[in-house]
Amino acid sequence: SPLYGEGALSGVIELRTKQPTKDWHVTGENAWGSYGLQKYFVDASGTTSQGLGLYVGGRYIETDGYRQNSFHEGSSALIKTEGRVNELLSIHNAFYFADHETGISGPLLPSEALINRRQKDPDGQFGDKFTDNLMQDGLRVDYWAEPIDVQFSNLLGYRLRDQDSLQSFGGAFPGTSINAIGTETFSNVVQASKEWVNGGLGQQLVLGVEWEVDDIHNPFTFDDKTFGPFRSERSIDRRLLGYFAQHRVELWEKFILDAGVRYDDIDWNIYDLFTPSLEKKKKSTHLSPSIGFEVKPIPEAAIFMSFSEAFKAPDAN
Repeated sequence: SPLYGEGALSGVIELRTKQPTKDWHVTGENAWGSYGLQKYFVDASGTTSQGLGLYVGGRYIETDGYRQNSFHEGSSALIKTEGRVNELLSIHNAFYFADHETGISGPLLPSEALINRRQKDPDGQFGDKFTDNLMQDGLRVDYWAEPIDVQFSNLLGYRLRDQDSLQSFGGAFPGTSINAIGTETFSNVVQASKEWVNGGLGQQLVLGVEWEVDDIHNPFTFDDKTFGPFRSERSIDRRLLGYFAQHRVELWEKFILDAGVRYDDIDWNIYDLFTPSLEKKKKSTHLSPSIGFEVKPIPEAAIFMSFSEAFKAPDAN
């Protein structure tokens, strides 16, 4: 929780994408199935004689889905490069792109499912869908300061995401709801870590600073066929600054103690673009401690226990 941010809630799941391989190779995969399913995948990976590793991969999937208007179409690409400038300095970059569009069938009553369990919601209008477009890049630089035995890391991130939904309603008040959320994020994490042995105790200390800037744009329209359209449009600026530290001590290789702390300072400016006088400013600060230990009474068994006060900042709403 101290190391991984205010959204970690005492832990994280680490997802590892493919790394560049040593030897060059190309892989391809195609698949076809029922309901118009098609899948295509290809990647290439290798390392140059100068030590520069490269991975490029792309994937495409398309299906009509089991029900009417339950289609899905998605494409994604991943490009990773990594290399060492010298024995002390290494650079890693990962670029990811994804474009997904998914149809929404809507719910069915039991009587409707008996007639045709594959139909769309008969009370709605054909065309409900959700789109998600994502582009992000992460550039990490690692530097080993040999004279002081400290590893410095800097992770610079950029993310651009658009999430749009279109939902139709039938019945007594027919209409269409269009909701769009666009988010542009700049982030940076600077971290220093050091490991040493003192008096038979193995120790590791991690110190760091994280900042993040989110610009969110949220236009919304409900086109009511009876009373006319209703619209709103908001813009949200979110700023996060966090400081974290974690200390790990290994005693006699059978007892490990972890202690950490994180302080977050978050500010929001929420703008109503139709009514500027409704601008709001929000602020949240929190100190999050954590402590845990692991005991290994015998090599085949271990006991672990931890306590932390997790912090999840309120969202922009």
